[in-house]
Amino acid sequence: LIFCSFAGAYAQPAAAQKPLRALLIVGGCCHDYTAQKSILADGLKERAFIEVDVVQQGGSTTDTKIPLYENIDWARGYDVVIHDQCFADVKDQAWMDRILAPHRAGLPAVVLHCAMHSYRSGTDEWFKFTGVTSRGHGAHYPHEVLNRDAEHLIMRNFGPAWWNPAGELY
Repeated sequence: LIFCSFAGAYAQPAAAQKPLRALLIVGGCCHDYTAQKSILADGLKERAFIEVDVVQQGGSTTDTKIPLYENIDWARGYDVVIHDQCFADVKDQAWMDRILAPHRAGLPAVVLHCAMHSYRSGTDEWFKFTGVTSRGHGAHYPHEVLNRDAEHLIMRNFGPAWWNPAGELY
């Protein structure tokens, strides 16, 4: 009887696993965010167990304070935020602090391309968040990329090195 009760407990189906919830934020100047949002969201969904909500705001300016960040709880419910926006001329420190608050509290982020040199408020707070000081695009020139761990699961199909034509370095 005891064996049957334990066997019954183990026979129950495991709780359904929930997908990772990601918020992809796109907008601002200099890039085709309409195309990027689809490429990124669709690519992620094809490769991972993930739901991607997309917010595209800010038009093509560098100084827009997008409506998303007006809400102090803008990131509630997400497991990760993907920043792919370009608002370099938003200088308001309090605004930037609102953007950074969930990340400072532990919410992971992925910061893509132009977002690395956005929110130049005159402090290093955004750069501390991104992990790199990037105040703009550097020179575009061809360069070799060396794969430092070609045996790693993520990197093994890239080979030991490749040539990147006229890329931007950060």
